[in-house]
Amino acid sequence: MTACMRGLHITVNPADVDTAIEPAIHRFSSTPGKQPPKLILVILPANEKTIYNKVKYVCDVKEVILNVCVVAHKFAKANAQYYANVALKINLKLGGRNQYLDHSKLGVVAEGRTMVVGVDVTHPSPGSSSNAPSVASVVASVDQWLAQWPADLRVQNGRQEMVSDLAGLFKSRLAVPPPMLELLAG
Repeated sequence: MTACMRGLHITVNPADVDTAIEPAIHRFSSTPGKQPPKLILVILPANEKTIYNKVKYVCDVKEVILNVCVVAHKFAKANAQYYANVALKINLKLGGRNQYLDHSKLGVVAEGRTMVVGVDVTHPSPGSSSNAPSVASVVASVDQWLAQWPADLRVQNGRQEMVSDLAGLFKSRLAVPPPMLELLAG
């Protein structure tokens, strides 16, 4: 890894997460004369869902910066298994492989011309609003080792099992997203 950027320590009020989180993450993506970091490690003060969701939204959607969130007390315990799990997440997000399949047993997949695809639809939980949507998603392999599986999703009518935009989801997986191309090339 190259040199790390200096981090920020911010105080976040769970009742008003927008005030602190969005500007802090934006500073990483907009520092004049510096490239944005490839990944941000966010140490959360507690397992606070509101803060976690806002960090993920700002990083993933608004700033398009890879990120991994950890909980401070778990991270400070120096538990080898926890650190290993964090390292696996970071490795995958930076384009690495966490497993390796024996190419001699993969047949046509080993040739690098086969994509393995998974599609699923998740429905609202029982008791949800009658107009709550379902979510259709797709994952597809992008490498010959079946190690990287970028995803895409679409919101659709609730309780609908058939995927509304299956063609669009498949097309999105055939065009490898730019961040993945950059990581695979680097």
